[in-house]
Amino acid sequence: MESVTFYKGVAPIRRIRERVEEIIHCNPFLAGRFHLPNEKGAHIQFKVPCIDAGTLFALNLDDHFQVYGNVSISADDEFSTICNTVGKLPKLSVPNAAECLASYGAVFRVAILQHPSRTQFALYFALCHGIGDGHCYYSLYNMLNTSVSPYRMVFDRVKSYQSDVWDLLPDVAVDLRKDENMGLPVFGSLIGIVACVLAATVRDTLVSLVYGKSVWGIVEGPSPEWIQEQKAQASRKSGFVSTNDCFVSWFLTKTQCDYGSMAVNTRNRVQNVTNVHFGNYLTVLYYQREDFSSASLIRESIAGQVLKRQITTAPFGQDWKIPKRIGFVTNWASFYNDVNIEGCELIKHLPVMDLKQPSPFATCIIFAERKGSWKVLETQANRELRL
Repeated sequence: MESVTFYKGVAPIRRIRERVEEIIHCNPFLAGRFHLPNEKGAHIQFKVPCIDAGTLFALNLDDHFQVYGNVSISADDEFSTICNTVGKLPKLSVPNAAECLASYGAVFRVAILQHPSRTQFALYFALCHGIGDGHCYYSLYNMLNTSVSPYRMVFDRVKSYQSDVWDLLPDVAVDLRKDENMGLPVFGSLIGIVACVLAATVRDTLVSLVYGKSVWGIVEGPSPEWIQEQKAQASRKSGFVSTNDCFVSWFLTKTQCDYGSMAVNTRNRVQNVTNVHFGNYLTVLYYQREDFSSASLIRESIAGQVLKRQITTAPFGQDWKIPKRIGFVTNWASFYNDVNIEGCELIKHLPVMDLKQPSPFATCIIFAERKGSWKVLETQANRELRL
């Protein structure tokens, strides 16, 4: 997970460097590395250079904080230009867990990207998804805020979580336990998933060649007027829908998906898992087309003690045919807060990524450019969203 946030003003390099060091000392696991011992039957380990009391005994801050000079990007540049420029900076990106393991690389990094004019800069922030989810990412990100004091998050895994989380998913828990790959029992056979991946790769390649576009792009999302209309309709029925509910229904419907899925944060839903717990504490709620036809149905699916689609009851995968269009939605915006840096003016916050990475699904990442200003990062092949 990576982002850049643009500011006007002179970058307070020393202050941000000291804050990053403070964050890591509060959370020593951020200095950890994935490691596979060279012995038969060994399991992957996550090694943290600290003593039992949780105090770091070795920290090379240069692994986690860097300054890059003369980086010619600004908030007004095209999204593809920003991503491509950031992607070419040496030793900057934090890759996925497998690549971090192979390179014994850092899982957390912050950088200042200085504009040649020295009157503006971008703040780069990255966390390996292998150790934490979007909630963790933005919890750490918010600790850079001038008005926030860094605090300790709980890295020790809640031992009962893996069994307790199934109680949230009565629809699919039985099916999911048959296979470690959550997608297969829900969306169909292995051959079906492989076919989707191949089709997506071909599709994305053609879009890139024919339209001269990257695989991913940013769209505005549903109009504020439409969102207010959905909320008013729910209110008249003595109900409530969130902005997220509106985005999810809009995206899955607009992209004509047959199946849909939504990432759900399980903190404060599962026993003993709270907002200070660091890790991947999320699950996925699955829908069929009828289940995401309105924002109210999305709200009802997550409002109770369990996560449950509201209309269809047939098991997933029984009517699998090729092609089926599958959608996936994840929301980063709900965790986001503006990071205000004293003496600087915040302009815009953006996720960054490898724009050539294919997606087998119609994928939607909801993010915030500023607090309350939501946008959608999605697969560029969904050209209907640009109408």
